[in-house]
This record gives sequence, structure tokens and C-alpha cells, in this order.
Amino acid sequence: MTLLFHAVRRGIQHVSASSLESGLAKRDATTDAAMMAGAVGSLPPAYGLPLILGFILFVVVVCALDYTLYNVVATLAMVESPTAAVTVTAASDEGLDEAKQGLLDEDNITVTLVNEKPVTSSIRGTIRHLRGQAGRFAPWRGYKAYMLYNLAFNVIGNIMLVALPQNAFVMVVVTALSGALVSHLHANWAHKVVSMPNTKSWRQRLLPRENWKNIALPAAVAACADYVAIIVAGATVYLIGLFDVLPKVGDSRSKELAFSAIIPRAVCVVAVFAACMLFISLPAHVTLVRVEASLLPDSDETVVPFDRTFAGKVVPRLLGGTGCVGFVDAWRSFNWEARRRLVKLYAKATAIVSLVMFVFAFVFLLMTVLIFAAENERHARESESFRNGH
Repeated sequence: MTLLFHAVRRGIQHVSASSLESGLAKRDATTDAAMMAGAVGSLPPAYGLPLILGFILFVVVVCALDYTLYNVVATLAMVESPTAAVTVTAASDEGLDEAKQGLLDEDNITVTLVNEKPVTSSIRGTIRHLRGQAGRFAPWRGYKAYMLYNLAFNVIGNIMLVALPQNAFVMVVVTALSGALVSHLHANWAHKVVSMPNTKSWRQRLLPRENWKNIALPAAVAACADYVAIIVAGATVYLIGLFDVLPKVGDSRSKELAFSAIIPRAVCVVAVFAACMLFISLPAHVTLVRVEASLLPDSDETVVPFDRTFAGKVVPRLLGGTGCVGFVDAWRSFNWEARRRLVKLYAKATAIVSLVMFVFAFVFLLMTVLIFAAENERHARESESFRNGH
């Protein structure tokens, strides 16, 4: 503070002792510096408005894509049962005697079983099918029920976390309990997504209370599966000593050695996390959706082909069964072809969302550069006019 005060005082004395021309030159230089600082430090509201509107558009677009691809389209892929078409072809009777024509027996008939292409084999085809079956806004169907489920899930989870200690084990238990308690709301959303449009309200779509025991376990497992994947990946970071190597990056003498040690460790962490998402989180979510779909009322038609018997695993209540697919059978009935299709869908969705985010980031950067360039040019013109006026 003393040095700053001394510098200011010496500057004032120097200006007072200088001539008028020198003083004007100093004032012009000070004015230019102030204008440039104002150009960089603050922007008029007219310049900030495009950035705000662009950010709002970015949030809306990314949220819409995320909901459509990772929730609606993925859910339909989890429940779709590809159908097969049977074609019967009779052998041609050309060249046969008149007495033998029309007497073709069953040996001359060819029966062909053709597997039809699944609706969810492509994102574009799924969205086109959705709009054809359920209307223009079908790719965002069920978003109200989804928001209600997330609101209830977060409120219940936060209430429980207030009274419990904060650690990884508690987080897993709390998310599992929260998922089980609001499982009816998640089932309500899943039924809205997979079923054709109808006049039922969300209350009428709610499952009976006795079905809670069927969906509570898969809902709890699906709710905490993502946290388990994160915890396992975090534990891997400590086990391989990634944090022990990071501080060495700042040391120029051991920088090359540190980077050579960080890269394989980072790849290991990413691989462990991807494996957890693929073998823990994905089966948990698929199991939950398929169990919920098995409880869809018979009166509700589905948007995509759906085998309600799950290859004979579901026994109707009228025949003494539960009327619901079991926890293990829900995943086993999801064959390898369907699993590959779902993984490809997630990969395509991630690529699309990442591309959109990159485009928005580039546009924001370009807008920021242009805005600051325009503002600096404006301040330069004002400075020039100020010099000409004096």
C-alpha cells in the first residue's frame, strides 16, 4: 500500500509540473486505457443478450436430445421384441399335365420365416415410427411424468441424507431406498412411453399397490447402479495411485515420467468405469424397464412390437402366476442381439450429443470473439472522436 501511494503521489506531482500539452497527452493516454479496460471488463446488455439466448437454446436442445435418445428411444429398445413374418410359397405348376395341375401336395409348398428389422435399429427410424404412431411431439412423450418422478426421487433422497452421515455407502443405500419408494412413478412413466396414446390420466395409469413388491427390487437396483459404477471407478483411482502421480506433473524434472505414468492409469480408470456402466448399470436399467413393461395392462397397445409373455416366462394371474416377469428372467430374456442394438444406440446418442455440444461451444466462442472485437472497435472510434474534439 505504501509503494502504491508513493507511486500515485509522484505521478500527480509529475503531471502538475508538466506543460499543458504534456498534460493533454497524458489525459488522452489515460482515457484510452480506461476505454479499453471498459471494453474488456464490461459489455452492454445488448451484447450480452445473444449469449444469454444462446445459452438458453443450448440447454433446451441438449435436454431435449438427452430425454429423447437416452430415455424414450432407449426404453423402446429395451422392450421391443422383433417380429418374424411367415411366407408360404407354392411350387409353380407350369409344365405339368392337365390332370396333375392343381394337385400340388404339401411337399411342393415352401414355408419361409423372415425376421423383420427391429424398429429401434436406428434412431431416425425410431423417431419416424414414433411420430407416425403417437403424433408430432411423440419423441418427448412422458416428460411430465419423468419430471414428477425425478422431483419425488430427489426430495425423498435429500430428506434422508439430512439425517444420515455423508459417505459412499450411505449414498448407495439412500438412492436404493428412494428408487424403491417412488417405483410406482417410474413405472407410470415407462408405461406412458411404451404404450399407444390413450385417454387415461396419470392416476389411472398408476399400478395397484400390490405390484410394489414386483418393482421395488429392480427399481432400487437401477437407482443405485450408477452410483456403484462411480464408486468403483473412484476406488480404482486410489488403488492404482493416480492421485500420487498427478503432483509430479508440475515438476519439470519428472514431467515426462509422470505423464507416462498418468496415461495408462487414466485409461484404466476409464475402462473400469465403462465396464461398470456396461455390466452393472445397463443390465439394472434394462431389468427395471422390462419388469415394468410386463405389468402393462392388456388393454394398452404398445408403440413397438412387444412379447408380453417374455418367451413364456410370464404366467398370467388367472393361471396362478404372478403376471410379471422375474428379476433374473427380465435380463435373460433380453437376447444378445437386442443388447448389441441397445449399446449401439447409446454410442450413437453419445456421439450426437457430443457433436451438438461441440457445435454450440464453437458458436459461443465465435460470438464472444466477435462481440469483443465490435466493442473494442466502438471504443476505438470514441477515443478517436475524443482526440479530434480536443
